[in-house]
Amino acid sequence: MNVRPYPQLDFSGAIQNASSWLVKRPNELVNGFNVVFNDEIGSFRRRYGCEQVGDAFATNKTPRGGHTARFSTGSIRMVACNNSGDTFTIVRAQDPDTGAWSTIISDFPVNSEVFFFDYLDEVYVTGYVRATGEPLTPRNIDNTLNVSTSRNILNMPAAHYIAEWNGALYACNVKVGSVRYPDRAYESSPPLGAITYVRADQSLDVEENYVPTMTSNILPSGTSSASNEVNPGEGAWRAFDKAATEWTANATSGWIQYDFGSGNSRIVTSYAVTGAGEINRSPHTFNLAGSNNGSSWTTLDTQTAVPAWTASERRVYAFSNTTAYRYYRVTISSNKGNGSYTTLGELEFIGLAISTPLEVDSVRYLKAGMAIDVYTKGTDTKVADLTILSVDKATDTIYVVGQELSFGDNDEIWLDGRKGKRTILWNTDYPTTEDAEFFLSMPTGIDSDNAITAVIKSNNRLVLFARNSRAKFDGQTLKPTGAVGCISMRTLQIVEDDWMIWLDARGNIHARNDASGQQEKISKAIKRPVMQYVTQAALADASAGVIDSTYKLYLGTVQGSKVRICYDFDSNTWTIEHLGRAANIQITDESTGYVKPYFLSDDGKIYIDETGNTDAGLTIAMEAESGKSAYEDYRRKKLYGYLIFSENAAGMKVMVAVDGDQFITVGEITESVHWMPISEQADKKLPVGTAINTKFAGSFKGDPPKIEGMIPYYVPQEDVPSERGR
Repeated sequence: MNVRPYPQLDFSGAIQNASSWLVKRPNELVNGFNVVFNDEIGSFRRRYGCEQVGDAFATNKTPRGGHTARFSTGSIRMVACNNSGDTFTIVRAQDPDTGAWSTIISDFPVNSEVFFFDYLDEVYVTGYVRATGEPLTPRNIDNTLNVSTSRNILNMPAAHYIAEWNGALYACNVKVGSVRYPDRAYESSPPLGAITYVRADQSLDVEENYVPTMTSNILPSGTSSASNEVNPGEGAWRAFDKAATEWTANATSGWIQYDFGSGNSRIVTSYAVTGAGEINRSPHTFNLAGSNNGSSWTTLDTQTAVPAWTASERRVYAFSNTTAYRYYRVTISSNKGNGSYTTLGELEFIGLAISTPLEVDSVRYLKAGMAIDVYTKGTDTKVADLTILSVDKATDTIYVVGQELSFGDNDEIWLDGRKGKRTILWNTDYPTTEDAEFFLSMPTGIDSDNAITAVIKSNNRLVLFARNSRAKFDGQTLKPTGAVGCISMRTLQIVEDDWMIWLDARGNIHARNDASGQQEKISKAIKRPVMQYVTQAALADASAGVIDSTYKLYLGTVQGSKVRICYDFDSNTWTIEHLGRAANIQITDESTGYVKPYFLSDDGKIYIDETGNTDAGLTIAMEAESGKSAYEDYRRKKLYGYLIFSENAAGMKVMVAVDGDQFITVGEITESVHWMPISEQADKKLPVGTAINTKFAGSFKGDPPKIEGMIPYYVPQEDVPSERGR
């Protein structure tokens, strides 16, 4: 018997389904799952499993976002999921010591997709409502797990995603006010200390005349009136017109008042009286009273036998008052001697200035309602707590509540409570929302859908994706760079610092190195065995993670199995994993001292990946098939037996298919160096043929089984292939 061996001691060729078997190396693996190439060159083994970490984050809830926050004080895992009643989406944080979970955000709309981003020792939380695409109002979490709606996100638009480039943050696919801008990315300020500076030495005006410049007794607002007037041309409003005119009463006494109107009461603390041009008509004894109904009056100040006036002299009288009144009235009981007329040139009701201007270097990120602190330049001496009432962009002036304050040139203005801390600010309306200078607008791609679906920083550029297009921002312009889009943010990852890798809407996986300009569709080899079976809905739910140089894409349930496909950049190979637990969201952290992968599952638990010998107690099956091999002998042959080298593989089945026919189990491995003769029994008898496939399969809980190599033995059944059919 002419028995011949053919050593197959190297299986490192990988899984390459897209290649013709004629161009394969005979020892390549062509199909399989849960197989990884071992550290020993040429061998392969079953993958490791997973183990639950800490308590369950929920009871059988699908995670809607997950993250490991890398705070300066340590890492904290976070997960978003629906609450127990499915009324809200919540965010929970895991205690790194006990493994217990606590809720830190409880009021996102139900079924929200949540995304996390680390920057400045804080976590920025954004996302959208799954059913409507409505972006979430952002939140910020610091290393004490304090949640804020303003810290570094003050005036930030609601957004799907957030990214950092050149020190600024970009909120992508946003809503500003009530208007949706799915194609926009809004830029924040860079990290600021002082948010602006006082421009030149200046003081705030402390007092203000509350009465507007009147043009009649009722315009522009409020109502002026008097006990009498000598003629309409010298009516009551003439004392409030801020001009060289006068109110004159046809008597030696009389009263004049101003009504601020309903809901417009004022706290007056002084009043100014300008005497008459004819000094003997000026008041001699008078008082000021306030009222809120126009009939009951409270005397606030009395002046008796005041000194003689000069023509049109202005005098200010101050008093103590803390009550706001609607009506203020000056009653003159006697004048300076005129027997027919009493006259006032002007009357002012004065209080603390409602709004006073403060000139600053820039109002770019300042908005009404913002609380600010002013410090003497270069010191920790606070000189004012102010609230911005309005902003004049044309003159770089802010208006604040009036106080008696003085400031020096370059005094520092900080956001309230942020002295010594870096601050991010946002402004979507400078100069207007529709034409703001701080946004990028995604160019229209191969179709009209240019909503931003993903964003990432690569090769010091900000890369924005729509469903069917891509664009790159270099600090000046956002340029279209391709018609290959990304189906979702969850599939976009950076591998080995150089390569972007993502899933498109057609089920293709792409890798691009922006530094070299190299881009490849790397999923051809995985298309036939897996991707052709994945639905559009499953593609939209796909989630990726990266560990070392391997991109791992979880696709959900495919043909009855929970499938994750893994691309190893080092070996340029794909492997297929059938998981016992759904890897809905994949994250990594270093809390163990090593970078380790974790995933959040739809059973409400978090697992450490690539650890242990089971999928958290579930047996891990394994299957690996070497491609058609003629053993470099293209004659018809009969398989005689195998010499198999292995570890931990006792019980693994060995199956054989001849010339593409069905697989037949020919035996089980029982020892590390195992001779397996081919049985002549009818149920295991193999046909004669040219090409032979070998498959290893088994389900194990122990240490991963490893196949190190095999030597098939065969017997030729013809002298040359041309003898067939003779």
